[in-house]
Amino acid sequence: MDFNIAVHLAVTSLAIPLGAWVLWRPKGDRLHKLAGRTWSGLILLSCISSLGIRGDNGEFSYIHLITLFTFLSIVVALISIKLRANIMQRTPANSPSKILGIPVTPQLLLIRHQRAMKGTYIGLIIAGLLAVLLPGRYLHNMLFTFINIQ
Repeated sequence: MDFNIAVHLAVTSLAIPLGAWVLWRPKGDRLHKLAGRTWSGLILLSCISSLGIRGDNGEFSYIHLITLFTFLSIVVALISIKLRANIMQRTPANSPSKILGIPVTPQLLLIRHQRAMKGTYIGLIIAGLLAVLLPGRYLHNMLFTFINIQ
């Protein structure tokens, strides 16, 4: 098995249960932040490892657009929650602040963070299912060869 595929499978296999746990438990405490940072790191590592997984012709495929979208989603989520923390430290909770001239509230930044994280997790689950269920994909071939069904 290729190194990049092994890393990608390992980190996404860890990210699936950790992400479910982070989304399920109460938000905002120290454990949520630590688990969320760990999950984000796993997702970013899966993005990096996916860049080394190429088709038979050695080129990127449409699948790599998911990598770009995932990377951007995680960056948006992390920046949003960091900006929210910065605003909360210096202004009252519901007063608007301006970021690049655009009025934002801590609540809007929290919603952006939540949507980006939930969307990334849902995308992770869908991508995993497609990797297993679509004929011709590496995991599909490996699984159905292992259980001897095709």
